Amino acid sequence: MNNKLQKKQIDAKLRSLNDDWVLNYAGTSISCKYVFKSTLAGFMFVTKVFIHAEVARHHPEININQSNVKVTLSTAEVKGLTTADFNLALKFDLLYKLSTESKRRTHN
Repeated sequence: MNNKLQKKQIDAKLRSLNDDWVLNYAGTSISCKYVFKSTLAGFMFVTKVFIHAEVARHHPEININQSNVKVTLSTAEVKGLTTADFNLALKFDLLYKLSTESKRRTHN
């Protein structure tokens, strides 16, 4: 099991993520809203997120609202944040970057 991160560790790890990640008031979870050009693109992103979460055996809370996807990470066992949360956040940022870059290369 991962150990619960302290405030200083959380702040340092937050700096490694994209600027859209936000720490909740209690310091127990991080969230990011990803915006897509269509609902389908958002849904495809969520599918990729779910696959990575399943492999990591660490599941985020995911909210889909049309073309917006909000991902929230926390580790229930420690009632806070662990390295696993930040590892997945980095993967999700990369998936988002790859998803939005591929849209620019498509031919409509």
